[in-house]
Amino acid sequence: MHVVFAYGCLMDPAVMARVCPHARPDAPPDDPAAAAAQLPGHRLAFPIPTDPEWQSPIASLTPDPAATAQGVLWSLDDVSLAALDDYEDTDLGIYTRRPLRVARLRSSPTPSPPRPESLTAWVYLANPTPHPDAPASLHPSPDYRAALLRGADHFRLTLAYRDTLAALPTTQDANPT
Repeated sequence: MHVVFAYGCLMDPAVMARVCPHARPDAPPDDPAAAAAQLPGHRLAFPIPTDPEWQSPIASLTPDPAATAQGVLWSLDDVSLAALDDYEDTDLGIYTRRPLRVARLRSSPTPSPPRPESLTAWVYLANPTPHPDAPASLHPSPDYRAALLRGADHFRLTLAYRDTLAALPTTQDANPT
């Protein structure tokens, strides 16, 4: 099995189920919040200008020593990991899958089997993009931000982080009609 740290739309269980139907939160079935994790030294950014599925800039993580990104740990089999590589366009060089050290936000009161507090997980990071405004001025669409919030709420990421996601400006905010 492989463990993947998802921080974008793949935090949303419905999105992950569509992309990787056999993926499971890396947590006991009765405690999905135990799959919540953090990656210190990184912040959420939107450097990829437009994704055809979302009609939105999409997420990546940018190194930032003062920040900590939050996300969800998923357990995937080999077939699901290959499907995720395809979804993330690794063959086109859009994202690269890297092993990074992450930490669980909280431990399960009754872990079975026991899960480490800190572990190495696969993390998909966007390759540099030539977009001159990335990442500061790109914003997700309202639908993409909603997927982030559904995942953050479902897995009970910290309230402060959920507030940060809810406050993200969207393409609609940046381009009011």
